[in-house]
Amino acid sequence: MSAEQNIVEEILAVRRRIDACQRCATLQPWRKFPVEAFGTIATGYMLIGEAPGYVSWRRQMPYGNPRNYTIREAIESLGHPRYKTLEDLFYLSDVVRCQPSPLGSTANRSPTSTERRNCSDYLQRELELLTPRVIVTVGKLAAEAVLGRPIKITQEHTKRHAGPAGNEVIVLMHPSGRNKQHLQNMGLTLEGYREQLQKVFADLIERLEREGPVPR
Repeated sequence: MSAEQNIVEEILAVRRRIDACQRCATLQPWRKFPVEAFGTIATGYMLIGEAPGYVSWRRQMPYGNPRNYTIREAIESLGHPRYKTLEDLFYLSDVVRCQPSPLGSTANRSPTSTERRNCSDYLQRELELLTPRVIVTVGKLAAEAVLGRPIKITQEHTKRHAGPAGNEVIVLMHPSGRNKQHLQNMGLTLEGYREQLQKVFADLIERLEREGPVPR
């Protein structure tokens, strides 16, 4: 078994533990993405969000809500022959793995500090296994989980930071409905936000083509 195959097996083991996890009574009925829905480990890039949204969970596809499809549109619109989707370019992860809505509700909410703490070892194990060279965080809680400090998302959006393991961390605001006012206050239209994401993804693809995949 190659080193890459071994890492994939380790990742699948982590995701099976996630699939079986019921630590948080507040997250019943523990709605999660499929074990195999994580993208690629070959590029050395991770995309980390806050938690699954309800519509994305129903579609069993991260960032799959048509109302907030901007992140997927940004990479698809580049038209790259190899890196066509988020799954082609990133390993996809979240701070909290269960969709945080009460039983019977379709509303999204931010994960609580207890929920984030209960889930933190899963993300930490993924980081240890993948040793990503670039981490893109989507949303305030994701950035704080990776950088280990409070942030103001409107000030940090698109900023690049040195990560805790010597990697690069790129902070992005999530294009949710509740953030549209923040984007307007920053002088950004949704199209302007999409163009920023296109540039981030295009730069990452260019770097990947220049440096090659992460050796395993």
